[in-house]
Amino acid sequence: MIMGGGPSDMHDQTGATNTTAITDLSVANPAAVTAAPMAMRRMHLCATLLPDRTVLVNGGAMMEESRADATLEAEIYRPDFGGGAGIWAMAAKSRVARLYHSVALLVPDGRVITAGSNPARKTEELRIEVFWPPYLFAGPRPTCNPSATEVSYGGSVPAAVETAQIASACLIRPGATTHSLNSEQRLVDLPIQGTGPEAVLLQMPGTATIAPPGGTCCTWSPQRGFPPKAAGSTSPKRRVQAYNHAIEVTANGTLVLAYYDDRNNVLGDGVVTTDIWLRHSHNGGASWEPEQHLHGPFDRYKAPTSFFAPGDPRGLFLGDYIGLETTRDDNVIAFFASTLTDGADVHSILLSHPSPTP
Repeated sequence: MIMGGGPSDMHDQTGATNTTAITDLSVANPAAVTAAPMAMRRMHLCATLLPDRTVLVNGGAMMEESRADATLEAEIYRPDFGGGAGIWAMAAKSRVARLYHSVALLVPDGRVITAGSNPARKTEELRIEVFWPPYLFAGPRPTCNPSATEVSYGGSVPAAVETAQIASACLIRPGATTHSLNSEQRLVDLPIQGTGPEAVLLQMPGTATIAPPGGTCCTWSPQRGFPPKAAGSTSPKRRVQAYNHAIEVTANGTLVLAYYDDRNNVLGDGVVTTDIWLRHSHNGGASWEPEQHLHGPFDRYKAPTSFFAPGDPRGLFLGDYIGLETTRDDNVIAFFASTLTDGADVHSILLSHPSPTP
């Protein structure tokens, strides 16, 4: 997968591109195929393959090494495994311009570290940021403990799981990134066989061509997802998640997260029961205060559909209106959209250090 780019001459003012292309190496005659374009033009970007088979793109600029034209907002690409072009969704905004010589790496706990950049000639950017992908806010994380940490090609590994509801498992090779390139990234799906109420068997790849030898991470995903739309739907793309979480750090160092969550949803009833929750930490995320319910429940399917172009729906129009903002007295205002009435309405709540006060 290749995306973005721009002229090699720094004096060329043509600017960056937002094009995306993907090559399927499993076919007889692989060729680059155009995929959905990014929402923003970027060059010198970083792209990170995530365990849920999406791709995070962050950093870069719309014009060479221009801090003024830096693309601070991240994007996440969700492929269409049916052969379609896939879709892009906007994600969290960086506080630091990540330009030439920046890096992004997936770490074992599922987060992405972003660092580096040359904001000016002979000036090194030393600040590091951490991106929390949306799957970290999708509810309790599953546990899976393989019986072995050294495996052989073609073998199978028993694993104890917290629940048999494991939807998928894969191996992810650690990345090695430089100059907007990370060719070490690789995700290899592992066939799963249930062998008991809390046990599965993981089938390892049969050849080094698929999974090169060396260290790798094993990740797994629970059986979660969006329920089918009620009978009569004519827009299957409405099932695409179109919102992300909001993050704010106050002057006193409090880390605040606000996010939509479908934990109270009941599958198959034609309604997507959604709530808005908040958590905060006083020590940079090492520990968290109890979760707070901010708003809801409401039916997410009542939200308007956002369109990339006429006839091209991209998801439910909620995510552009969730955010957190610190006030002068170090309180936090949470604002978000919901569908307690028909359509999407914007609401706000004042959080006092941060305890919700309507």
